[in-house]
Amino acid sequence: MIIDFEGDLLSGQAYQHIRYTVTPAGQLDVAFAYEAKEELPQMLRVGTQWILPLAMDQIKWHGRGPEPTYSDRDEARMGVYTTDLMSDWVDYSRPQENGNKVDVRCLTITDASGFGLRIEGAAPLSVNPLPWDALTMQTADYTWQLPQPEAVFLNIDHAQTGVAGDSSWGAVAHDAYRLEAGAYSYQYRVTPIGN
Repeated sequence: MIIDFEGDLLSGQAYQHIRYTVTPAGQLDVAFAYEAKEELPQMLRVGTQWILPLAMDQIKWHGRGPEPTYSDRDEARMGVYTTDLMSDWVDYSRPQENGNKVDVRCLTITDASGFGLRIEGAAPLSVNPLPWDALTMQTADYTWQLPQPEAVFLNIDHAQTGVAGDSSWGAVAHDAYRLEAGAYSYQYRVTPIGN
């Protein structure tokens, strides 16, 4: 079975196409394409976000780690790493997205019994499971002001803009680590695992 979602975004300034293909084995293939038709502001990420049950808090990945990595902070070693959702959270002075993982070949995210999903990209992915969505994090000055987590917000990205800050914290990422207007596409497979 194939399901397509496509259409213009931003009043026709961009176009997006997502194709979901369900295989006979019960796997889900996701093909994502985006193209900016005009010059638009720099994007922070190109990808999709899944909202999963909070019980799916066990994380294992084959990629760089175990510390957070980004397109311009990818010096960590390749390996297989495990953690859980709240142990992966970095408590910065102000809540913000953190804990990203680059060059991910495979990610599994499961509950304590091992039931969950395996995600594998056609090319290495940038992934980030978080206990809060971006808007919720932006509304709090401190982590203790955030509500109790109710879901896992899993970003499965083709790419993400670098964190920059190498010359000053107001500096933007170097050109090689920026996502400018243009065409982007990527694919990944989601396989159910467990009972």
